[in-house]
Amino acid sequence: MPTREYTKPIYDIEVNGEILLKNISGEVHFGNGKKVNTYFEIYYSLLRLPSLKVLFTNRNPDLYNYLTDKNRITLVIDRNKVKGIVSAVNFNLKGKISFFNCEFIPHAPIITGDKSNSVKIIKFHLLNFPFFYCIGMPLSSCYDVPYKDNHRNARLGGVLLEAMDYEIHFHSHSEYREIEKELRRTGGYGITHIGKIKRMDEGLISFDEVDNILNILHYFLSFTAGRWCPPVLITGIDDKDNVIWEVFETPLVTKWVYSPNWFDIYNGSSIHDIFPGFVDMWKDDVWKETLEHSLYWYLLSNTLTSKDAGIILSFTALDRLKSTYLRKNNKHLLKNKYGGKFKIDSLLKEFKIDPTIPSKLSNIKKLGDNGPKLITEVRNSYVHPTERIPSNLDISFEAWQLTQWYLDLIFLKLFDYNGQYSNRITSTRYGQVEDVPWI
Repeated sequence: MPTREYTKPIYDIEVNGEILLKNISGEVHFGNGKKVNTYFEIYYSLLRLPSLKVLFTNRNPDLYNYLTDKNRITLVIDRNKVKGIVSAVNFNLKGKISFFNCEFIPHAPIITGDKSNSVKIIKFHLLNFPFFYCIGMPLSSCYDVPYKDNHRNARLGGVLLEAMDYEIHFHSHSEYREIEKELRRTGGYGITHIGKIKRMDEGLISFDEVDNILNILHYFLSFTAGRWCPPVLITGIDDKDNVIWEVFETPLVTKWVYSPNWFDIYNGSSIHDIFPGFVDMWKDDVWKETLEHSLYWYLLSNTLTSKDAGIILSFTALDRLKSTYLRKNNKHLLKNKYGGKFKIDSLLKEFKIDPTIPSKLSNIKKLGDNGPKLITEVRNSYVHPTERIPSNLDISFEAWQLTQWYLDLIFLKLFDYNGQYSNRITSTRYGQVEDVPWI
C-alpha cells in the first residue's frame, strides 16, 4: 500500500448524522421458538451518542403482541446471532394490510460477510481524533497525504504505526476543516480520520486477529487524544478490493471536547515513536490489566468538568501504576532504596520526574512543595474530609492538573518514549513542546 495514498472512507457520515449501512436478509428468533425470515436495515447513528440500530417489518399481528410484552428476541445476520432489546414497535394499518415496524438495539457487534475468510487489508474510520500535522519534510513515520479534488488541493496529516508484524496507516479526512469546525460548534461526533491495517510481510489477516488489533488501537489512540477515540466501521478487504466481512459496533467514545494532554498536534511523528513501547507493555498480561484500568480512569478524569471527582480518579490511576511497577520489579530493593516504603514520589524519582510543585501552580504551591504529598492530601480531603486542605475551585483545578501531568509523564516513561511532549502545565500554544525529563 503506498504510504501517501489517500484512503477513501467506505462510509462517509456527516457530523452528528446517520447512515444506512446495510439492507440485508436474515431471521428473527422469538423466545417462544418462532422464527421468521425478514429484511433488516442496519443504521449507524452519530445523533446524541454513536449507536447501532436495526429496523425490520412484519405482518404477523401475533408477533406484534409478543414484542409489546417486552420479550427478548435474537437476530440472525449472516449466520451470526445478535442479541439486544426491542426499543420501539409501531403498528400500522393501511386498508386491509396490517404490519408493524420494529426497532432493535444490539448488545453486541453486528458482523456481516464470511468471517472464516482471511483478508489482505482492514479499513477503519476514527471518531473524534484530533487533527495533527507533520512539520518539515515528509518522513516514513509521519507524512502528508496529498489530496486533490475539483475545488482544491490539500495536504492531510498522516502517520505510520508499526508493531506485532503489522503496519497501520491513518490520516485526516479530506474534509477535516469543515468537520472540525462543526465539531467545535456542536461538541458532537464525527469521522475525522481513515486508515488501513496490513501485514508487513504482505500476508493475510484472519478475523480472529482483528479484535486484539482494534482494542490496542482504541486504547492507544485514546491515550494520544486525551479522550476516547475508537476505530469504527471496520471492513476486511481481499487482494482484489472485494469486501469480505464487516464489523459494526459502538465502542466507548467521548464527544468532541477540549482535552489537554501530552500530544502536540504539530508533532505527529510522536504517535509513531511511542506506539511500539505501548504495544510492548500491552503484551504483558499484568501490565495490560493495569493499563486498561488506569487509562480508563485517566481519560475519564481528563474529560470530567468536576475536577474534585477527577482528582479521585487520577489518584487511583497513579496508585495502581505504582503498585504494578513495584510488583513487576524488585520489590525489596525498591523499598529499601526509598526508606522502607515505595510511594508515588518514589515512582516519580525512579522515572526522573521532579516531584516539586511547578511554580505556575501558585495556589497549591502555597501549601507546600511536595507534589505527591499535596495531591494525596487533596484526594484524602475529599474521601476523608479534614481541615488541612481548604476547599476551593483553584486548588481543585491545580491539584487535578498536577496529577494528570504526573500521569502523562509516567505513561510516556512506561512506553519508553524519549522525544518531546506538550507540558499541560506550562504549554500555552500548539507547537510549544519540551523534552521528557529523563533524557
